[in-house]
Amino acid sequence: MIDWKQTLAAGSGTGVVLAALVSLIMVKIGFEPPSFGAAIVVFAGMIFLSAFAVKKISQSMGWFDPGLKTLIPVSIMTFIFPLLGASFGAPNSDLTTLATLVLLGFLAGGLWIVPIAGWVYHSSTRNPQ
Repeated sequence: MIDWKQTLAAGSGTGVVLAALVSLIMVKIGFEPPSFGAAIVVFAGMIFLSAFAVKKISQSMGWFDPGLKTLIPVSIMTFIFPLLGASFGAPNSDLTTLATLVLLGFLAGGLWIVPIAGWVYHSSTRNPQ
C-alpha cells in the first residue's frame, strides 16, 4: 500500500517532469503550435507523459506504484496553474528561468497532491494494515 509520503513524492515528481517538458518544448525550443488542435495534442501529450513517466520510474526503481488516476489530475492541474501562464510569460530561456519553472512544477505538484495525500493518511490511520 502506498503511504502519504510516497503520494507527496509522486505528485511533486509529476510536477517536476511536467515542468521539465514545458521548459524544454515551450520555452527552450520555443514551439508554437500551428493550430488550437495541435496545441491541445501537445499539451495533453506532456500531461500524460509526465504522469506515465513518474509511474514507470517509480515501478522500475522498486519504490512504489502510484496510480495514474492520481497522477493525471495532478499533472492537469499543475499544467493549468502555474506552468501554462509562467511558460507563456517567461522572459527568456536562460537556465535560471528554466530552473524557476521546474521549481514551480515541484511546488504545484506537491500542492495539488496534498488532498489525496491527506486522504491516504486518513485512510491508513483509520484502517492500519
